[in-house]
This record gives sequence, C-alpha cells and structure tokens, in this order.
Amino acid sequence: MKNSNRDLLLKAPEILVIDDFLKESKTSVLTILFTDIQGFTAYTDEFGDEKTAQMRSTHDNIMKNEIEGSGGGKIIKYIGDSVMAIFSEPSKAIEVSSKIQRIFLQMYEAHQFPLKVRMGLHLGQVTVENKIGPDIFGGHVNKASRVEALADGGQILATTSVIESARTQIKNETYRVHSHGNIKVKGLKEEFEIFEILFMKSQLPHKPTQMKKKFFSYQKVVGLLLTIFILFLFNKFFFHPSLYIENPPYGNLVLDEKNVIHLKDIDKNYKEIEEEISRGKHILYYKVSSQNRFYAPIEVENFQKYIKPKFESYYLPSKEHYLYFDKTDQHSKEFADYIPFKVLNLDHSVETYNVGFLTNVKILNPRERAIQIDYDFIDQAGEHKKGQFKKSYPDLKSTKAELIDLGTFNTVHYKIEISVGKKFVKVKNKIEYEDNL
Repeated sequence: MKNSNRDLLLKAPEILVIDDFLKESKTSVLTILFTDIQGFTAYTDEFGDEKTAQMRSTHDNIMKNEIEGSGGGKIIKYIGDSVMAIFSEPSKAIEVSSKIQRIFLQMYEAHQFPLKVRMGLHLGQVTVENKIGPDIFGGHVNKASRVEALADGGQILATTSVIESARTQIKNETYRVHSHGNIKVKGLKEEFEIFEILFMKSQLPHKPTQMKKKFFSYQKVVGLLLTIFILFLFNKFFFHPSLYIENPPYGNLVLDEKNVIHLKDIDKNYKEIEEEISRGKHILYYKVSSQNRFYAPIEVENFQKYIKPKFESYYLPSKEHYLYFDKTDQHSKEFADYIPFKVLNLDHSVETYNVGFLTNVKILNPRERAIQIDYDFIDQAGEHKKGQFKKSYPDLKSTKAELIDLGTFNTVHYKIEISVGKKFVKVKNKIEYEDNL
C-alpha cells in the first residue's frame, strides 16, 4: 500500500493508547515500526476477497502475537495491509521485527504465505513536558512510513537513530547492519542515512529498489536539457562538415551495402559527398559488372574533410564444363566443380569461400539424354544448401538454356545455367553480386 493511501493521522483513542504505553514504559522516546505486504493489491485483484481475507487474517495474528506477546511493543492501528506499532526499546523493535521476518520468509519458502513483508523502523522523542505532542509524533510516524516504503519484500530498513541507540545490543546478538547511504525522499526536507538490518546469517545486503531511482531537482533537469540542446547544436553545425572524396570512380558509389552516395562536382580531382556519413568505419564500393565490384574500406573521424579511398577489385568467378553424349557408352560421366571466391566484409575483413562442391553433373542415360545435377555447398551466410535437378532431353535437336536459381545470400547470388545440344550438355556455374539499390 502506498504512503498516499495511508491514514497516518492519529485519532484521540490512539493517542491515549500511546500515552498509556509511554507512562507504563517510563520513556519519552519511542521506536515506531511500519510494515506492509508487498504486492497485496495485485494479489487481491487476482485471487479475490475471500482468499485475501484468509491471508490477511494469518498476517494480522502473527503481527499481534509477536509484537504484543513479546511484552515490548504495542500495535496502534491496522491500515489496510499495513501495521503501525511502537516499542519502548529500539533493540526490542529490532528483535521482534527480525523474528517476524524469519517467520514470514519460512512460510513463503514453504508456500504457506504467498507474499513477502517489508518493514521500516524509526526512533524519536514524542513527548513535550511529559505530554505526547501529536505533531511531533506525527512527524516520526511519517518518517517511519517513508523508510518502510523504500524497503523491498523481506527487508528491514532503519534510520540512524534506531541503529545508534541499539548499537550495543546489536553487537552482542546475531544481527548485522549495512548502510545504503543517504537518500532524499518526498515530504521530508533533509537527507537521511538508511541502514538494512540483516537478521539471518546467510543474508546479504541489497540496495532497495526504490533507492536505485534517481531524483532530479528542477535545476538539474533544466541544466540537463540545456546541455542536450548545446550538444545538438554543436553536433549539427560542427561535427559534420562537408566531406570530399579524392579521385572518385565513375558510376554510383554505395555505402555499407545499402545507401547510394551522390557526388557533386567540385573540380577534376575532388567531389563533394552530398549525404551525411557518420563517424566510424565504413565500406564503399562501385559495380563494374554482375561479377565484379571495387571495394574500399574507409574511416571517418571528427572534423575530417577529405577521404582518399583505395579501391580493390573483388571478382566472383564463373566456370563452365561440357560433357558429351555417347550412345555407345552406358556408364555415367560426371565432374565436380569447386569455385573459390572472396568478398570484403563490413568489418573490413576479407573472406574466401570454397566449401563443398557447387555442382556435380552426371549423364545418367546417354541413350535417353538424361542428366542429373547435384549441388551441395556452404553459402556465404554459413547455411548448408543442398539439392538435385534431373531432366531428360530425348527430342531436343538444338541447344537450349535452362537456369537453376539457388537464391541470394547476403550480397551474392548463386545460379546454375544448363545448355543441352545434340551431343553435349554444358553446365555453367554463375555467382553474381546481388544489388537491390
């Protein structure tokens, strides 16, 4: 339950209960405990009122038995799934809170209680001239409530006043404390230090989720926005000066396999690049043919004005083979074709591909002019491509071309072209650059 929904104002009967507790305890200082069931509202929405009522009854009974049964504490009020209680001694408050947490965590692990409880402790003087001051007490209640709201389920958080007052007792017990540093919370003017009470030997401290959130003042927000605006202007007008290319090639230039670069004539040696190129490493290329590209790696730095790319040819080969029909030969004829080629990757590395065979051609039956073509290779994308093509040409009297399209992988397209004549079959492996621009 959020702080904004809590009724923290004390009514007259509640003040009388606190006053009697103070007189009985003979103290003017109280330790205030706030507890809350984490995820209570969502649980109610999912499982309904009946199951929630059973869970809350179990929760309230444990709270009452441990807080008031200990002889050191008193429950002042139940606020929904929250409990507000007071203790005359901070050490007793720590002892009881730790015991309650152990009970609920054991039940949670045994699936006997579905949620975890979070707790917050704060200590302060609450009387003026031996009479309770509602305003003073209300301030301490508010602070204890804020501390509890910072906690995660299964955690006990406390302020400096609690830890300092109980320091001697803590050293003699199994409790440990860990500081999570200072925090500024809404509704309180000053920052204060938050401590986590570790009540189990194996327990490790962890920064509460709410403390990980960053709180910005108005001045910080304005300063941040102003800085962003200045950086935007600086980036727009200073970080991207005109970029010129020296001795550019003829034809369209392509950047990083996807963007066409347009050039504006300056003089015979330089052209201006009209597009904005981001800082960092890039690849430029221009196409000579379907099988030939010229690549150049470049790197653009801040305030750089000229680039001088050094282009290198990367050629994708094609091969063709003939097998002749011989009606007197009843045996299969075949060949396997390996085609190595290299490409320049966007990370400026060069890779050579020559894995498996691209085509394997067999004459299955010379009399019926039947052929079989197999392909089995690892493509540029690292995928295994395997398939088979069979066909007969019994009535063919002249050369005929057929194309097996194996598809495009990255920027390379694979094709097998078949030509069949009266006495031969010709198979040509074709690997071409694929351009979508």
